[in-house]
Amino acid sequence: KSLVKAIYASGTTDDVFYVDFTVNGETAPRTARISANSYANPDDDLTIDYQYKLSYTVQNSAAAGPSPQEISFYRRDGAIINLPVLADDNYVTQDGIEYHNNKWNVQGQNVSGGNVRVNASGNAAIGNITPVVDTTYGFDSSAGLVVNQNSGTVVVNNAGKSSVQYIPLPSSGSVALDFSSVSGLSLGIDSSGGSIPNAIANKERLSSVTFPTSSFKIGENVFQNCTIFNGPLNLANCTEVKDFAFDNCTGITSLNLSSCTSIGESAFSGCTNLRTVTLGPDIAWIDVNNFDSLPNLIVYFSKDPTTVTYGGYLTFAEGATAIYNGTTYRWSQSSPYGWY
Repeated sequence: KSLVKAIYASGTTDDVFYVDFTVNGETAPRTARISANSYANPDDDLTIDYQYKLSYTVQNSAAAGPSPQEISFYRRDGAIINLPVLADDNYVTQDGIEYHNNKWNVQGQNVSGGNVRVNASGNAAIGNITPVVDTTYGFDSSAGLVVNQNSGTVVVNNAGKSSVQYIPLPSSGSVALDFSSVSGLSLGIDSSGGSIPNAIANKERLSSVTFPTSSFKIGENVFQNCTIFNGPLNLANCTEVKDFAFDNCTGITSLNLSSCTSIGESAFSGCTNLRTVTLGPDIAWIDVNNFDSLPNLIVYFSKDPTTVTYGGYLTFAEGATAIYNGTTYRWSQSSPYGWY
């Protein structure tokens, strides 16, 4: 009341100004923020915001241990704390599986870090802020991706991991996998270049796949008989497709393989609705029994198709078309087989 009388008596004030005040038991002053009209009189509205304190402890997973913190805030602004952003390659091991440890639990909400608004209307102590383990998916010691979510889309980030080589999916539900942020994906291919059988366990639970925006490889039989591919299939960043990788994926209508260097035996055999294939300048090898049942197939080459090595006369169907630099070629299964 004394403050209000003093403001009225002084006449003209700044729109916003600050006055220190003390709290019983504290030595350091706090600040009151006063908002007033440019000319104060008894009929003007005055707003007084007192400064409050918020205390909390960041329970870091690092060896440094807990870090007590305190901030001051005005209630009308709300309490905002700044938390360190946990790196994507921060992991914690549970039951032999490494999970991301890249979020914080703040008053029951999971946040990535940075400025976080806290629910506080006065002096408050909110206790520990702890890292949150994301158990949606994790990585085992041999480069497998363990998916624990059985519905919706699992967006995978393998920061700090060299590759993802195989995936055991849950035995029930329907899961979409988004690999767009994954680096070094080598599904079905081990570190020595050998094959990993049944690379996607329970792949009948797979509802869709989004492939990486960086280079990747697909191993033997990985998506064989999958019905999730319908329409164009963009494998523009795929550098290698091994034997039977997409065998009998009948929904594929076109293929973009513009970064591919080699296509294994029967990798696309049984793709009966395939009509066009786009190949890049690095293609060097296409094995047998890939497109041998598609006489109406059109293949767009970025290099002379006669310079590519083929596995045999059944690589393409008799009469299939290749187009390169304005020239049209036809495939012949007769000796000598190839494009003419």
